[in-house]
Amino acid sequence: MPKIDGFQLHHIIPKSLAEGAKPHEIFKLSGYDIHNMKNTIYLPTDRQFHPIRSIHSGYNKLHAQYNADMRVQLDDLVSFGKENNWTKEQYHDAMQNLINDTRQDLRKGKIKLHCKG
Repeated sequence: MPKIDGFQLHHIIPKSLAEGAKPHEIFKLSGYDIHNMKNTIYLPTDRQFHPIRSIHSGYNKLHAQYNADMRVQLDDLVSFGKENNWTKEQYHDAMQNLINDTRQDLRKGKIKLHCKG
């Protein structure tokens, strides 16, 4: 993705949950690609670049909490999916729904990723 001055590319479902020694189970169950364009959004690094969207300016304790909260939501999807014998497609669709809902909250500035706003 191209760089945009004043903005950072944010993975809605964090890369850290899909990569590394122990990726979250939902990626195996869903076949979801963490780098899917639908899982990204440009967020401003400061309020001057966008009046509403959530601010993203590097990794910090608020971003760490966002990642932890996202892990819990993925855990919940896995549990619910297993209880209901979901197919790979159902896991994939549930992840996309989570991404879509979270994207809207990021666009509206409802999720705090940085102390700037």
